[in-house]
Amino acid sequence: MSYSFTVIIANVLPTLTSTFSATWNFPSEICRQNYSINFTGYEIQTNTNLSFFGEKVVIFYEFVFGRYPYYKDYNASIPINGGIPQECNLTAHLIAAEENITTRIPDQNFSGLAIIDLEEWRPLFDQNGYQKKQVT
Repeated sequence: MSYSFTVIIANVLPTLTSTFSATWNFPSEICRQNYSINFTGYEIQTNTNLSFFGEKVVIFYEFVFGRYPYYKDYNASIPINGGIPQECNLTAHLIAAEENITTRIPDQNFSGLAIIDLEEWRPLFDQNGYQKKQVT
């Protein structure tokens, strides 16, 4: 029995330890002047020079990802790009999103993380907070 357990652990352990990865994506370029963290010692991936956009990770917020609809300051009288998805021009959104992506990720062989962080409007209405629900 202990032999079987050892074989299982020997086969499973490398998979368990290599399935998780951590990536640092905080605008830390200025911090490098006074502080130093050994990210590689902790096996944390970073963009070159700790830049916010780079070869390991790029993040897109709604303001720089296509024509994402939302209400400025959750004010129903100030819709941006139609305010809600049903009022957004999908063709214009897709054209702008493609331009944003190719601008932020110029390398066609990019294999890092591309994160879309949409905070102004949640895809499911029930996930929107009280203030967001009031503008619809």
